[in-house]
Amino acid sequence: MERPDPASHARAEYDLDSFANFDRLAEADAQIGYTTIPSDSHDPGNVSTLLIILRGRLRAAEYGDDAPGVNAQRIRDDLDDLGRRIGNLGERERAAVQRYRQDSRTLSGMAYARLAYFGSALVADPVQIETEEDVERFLDRSLREWGGPKTIVRKLANGQTLDAWESRSITEIEDALKDEAVRLHREIYRRLPEPSPAWTLVREHTAALIVTIVGPIAAAVILVYVFGIR
Repeated sequence: MERPDPASHARAEYDLDSFANFDRLAEADAQIGYTTIPSDSHDPGNVSTLLIILRGRLRAAEYGDDAPGVNAQRIRDDLDDLGRRIGNLGERERAAVQRYRQDSRTLSGMAYARLAYFGSALVADPVQIETEEDVERFLDRSLREWGGPKTIVRKLANGQTLDAWESRSITEIEDALKDEAVRLHREIYRRLPEPSPAWTLVREHTAALIVTIVGPIAAAVILVYVFGIR
């Protein structure tokens, strides 16, 4: 079954209440990763959509496809076990997503990765158009990157004029990267050996120095030269 036109009413029904879309999503080669900026709303993968479809199809089986939203007459009462199993899947998905969001905000490795990401490749690769496929790849990349945090940071780093909404986004990105730098600094400090009293000052400055050195490798181009974080 082909996906209906995005502007049609049938598209919403297809996306959220059809086994055709369930199969499409279940067979898709989904890539799951952490967001470049921590988010408490990001939901990785397709599991939440799959559960919506399962719950919708279960209700249709129990009450009929055209059942009203309230006070519907049940036509099947032998699917309670299936409903419990879908509920259990939902609880496992909820716990996994919450762990994912907490890890995104607390793992020191994520702090390093984000600083490295925003501190590197501040000049976009040159666009080379030789074939129609090159045009399609360029358009696809442009659509995926438009308005993204890295695209906005590149504009700022290269002295391009930012729109008002991009300036607001830069403020949010700056705050997020400051938090990541502080988190990484604390983790480095925590892992350094316990110092003697005479070594305390050196230890404190060493932790700060490491974070500064992370700059050329892991983002001080953004933190120091773009955002002015000292």
